[in-house]
Amino acid sequence: MNLSAPTLLLRADANPRIGVGHVMRVMTLAEDWIRIGGGVVLLSHELPAKLTERAEQLGIRCVALTANPGSEADRVETSEMILRIDPLWLVIDGYDLHTLIPQSREEGFPEVLAFDDFSIGRVIRADLVVDQNAGTIRESYKDYSPKTKLLLGGSYCLIRGEFRRAHKESAHVATSVERVLVTFGGADPSNATTDCVRAFSHVTESKLRIDVVVGAANPRRAEMEAAAAESPHEVLLSDSVSNMAELMSHADLAIAGPGVTCWELAYIGVPMLLVTLAENQQPNAEYLERTGVARCLGDHATTSESDWQESIQTVLEDADLRAGMVENGRQLIDGLGTARVCRHLRESLFRLRAAESADARMIWEWSNEPETRKASFSSDLIPWETHVSWFEKRLADQDCQIYLASNNDGIALGQVRFETTGAEATISISLDADARGHGWGTQLIWMACRRFFSKTEVDRIEALIKPDNGASIRAFEKAEFVSAGGTEVKQQPARRFVLDRGKCL
Repeated sequence: MNLSAPTLLLRADANPRIGVGHVMRVMTLAEDWIRIGGGVVLLSHELPAKLTERAEQLGIRCVALTANPGSEADRVETSEMILRIDPLWLVIDGYDLHTLIPQSREEGFPEVLAFDDFSIGRVIRADLVVDQNAGTIRESYKDYSPKTKLLLGGSYCLIRGEFRRAHKESAHVATSVERVLVTFGGADPSNATTDCVRAFSHVTESKLRIDVVVGAANPRRAEMEAAAAESPHEVLLSDSVSNMAELMSHADLAIAGPGVTCWELAYIGVPMLLVTLAENQQPNAEYLERTGVARCLGDHATTSESDWQESIQTVLEDADLRAGMVENGRQLIDGLGTARVCRHLRESLFRLRAAESADARMIWEWSNEPETRKASFSSDLIPWETHVSWFEKRLADQDCQIYLASNNDGIALGQVRFETTGAEATISISLDADARGHGWGTQLIWMACRRFFSKTEVDRIEALIKPDNGASIRAFEKAEFVSAGGTEVKQQPARRFVLDRGKCL
């Protein structure tokens, strides 16, 4: 049994004004897509060499475009690539790229995922819109088609693998700040970096180490060097860093813009002082300050030298303030956003339908498969007659739902069953032997739970698993079931995992 490795076609550009954020966002999605067995092609216009190298190291095939972004020629080039590689999804990220989505889809045109920020890109014809900004609101997308699926907020924030690896279960908040990270993205058009370094020159109570990340598109390095040379602190300038997660994990404080970087800082657990560099960053800044994740100086264009100094001094001196930022940030961003988006992308590869009488023998064979019996709380083989009687009763029982899962070619992969008692249901799953080991179990659990919640009033689904069944435990945890302690099933120890309705729909 084989599901072919589906391809994502990514379309994003580096931007001289706002930097490489759009490209980095689609590359973050690509990293997880490749990890679960998919292929990725990136179409881009004038992609910086270092970014091309990074993409290829991840396994992304890069194709350079010659047309201006969002132009008719861009649409033609993108359409030609679609015909050539037949992608599962076209993924676009850029405020001028909505023109790539045709008014009416021709046969063979893939579904479209569009990344956006507060509906600036107006990608109203996309099938799936991801706005990972924690401060976004559904009202911004009120005039979009009801057929457009919206994934909004911090739950869908894409965190790169390097940051997930650097993440610790609990963050230590230093009583005093010794190391500061300064990062204002790839371009920093208003030169906030230099102003920040100069502002720290007036903080003389203790000597700090200040790590300054210079973006690939930043033209002001000479000014930064001059400010660093005049500083009483140890100021280290780094260009196009590949160890950003490491720098964040060592920082006691970060000074940044409220863009993608702030979600990574929140996830790692770094207190933040934010300065807005563009109008589209303002909603994030306001939300992060309102929720206690960061302090914001406001717009860089109107920030005076005394504003810089006062805000820096306040954050440096208040350990409780910084600790609150860390705690609130970690509650906001859990690092699972990329996996959640990938589950939506993979949904079209699988089918679920209600079980029928004709499925009895197939389900019986799955139930008696050795690994299934080993994972069951009753390991004896099930006689055919017993199974038929049980199966027919389950099909007739309104408190029981059995879904058959298959791929798009109609090849059966397994079954998922729900038994309802009051406001709670118990889930069980069995897969065909050839369907194991591909990560499909998690996908099918998630899809079946979404289907079940949408068709019932059940508030919670529980899974009861043998303590030594590590594969099943991992599958349910990846489907966002959480541990709810131990219990007993048929006088045997069991672990209980639960999924609440709000976590799935």
